Amino acid sequence: MLVEILPNERKLKKNYKNRELIESIITNSDSKILAIDLEGKLILVNDVLAKSYNLSKEKALGTTLYDVYPKEVADKIVFWDKKVISEGKAVHYEEELPINGKIRMLTPNKFPLHGPEGKIYGIGAIISRYH
Repeated sequence: MLVEILPNERKLKKNYKNRELIESIITNSDSKILAIDLEGKLILVNDVLAKSYNLSKEKALGTTLYDVYPKEVADKIVFWDKKVISEGKAVHYEEELPINGKIRMLTPNKFPLHGPEGKIYGIGAIISRYH
């Protein structure tokens, strides 16, 4: 019985270390990092993105682009989300959008998030340049 527990314990420790690594990257990145489900609701958001929405991370979770941007801005961003889902692959683009009264250049990298069975359950995005 002890022999069976040790491999599982090592696997749990490895999973914990991997999770800690990913959380550290997300938390300490200067980029805006997010994930949305297929309904467009935020399921992951880092501090940089939450701050740009003037929300805490906890309050940002569950919101959509339509909750924080005017419809015409949200529609332009959602266009790319739909492209990621329909094509099933990552997209990288630049787009100028009116945000907070200023024209901003967004440079996101968006990619599909796949579940264990390979089905897309959401979209991840890293916005590396935002000026």
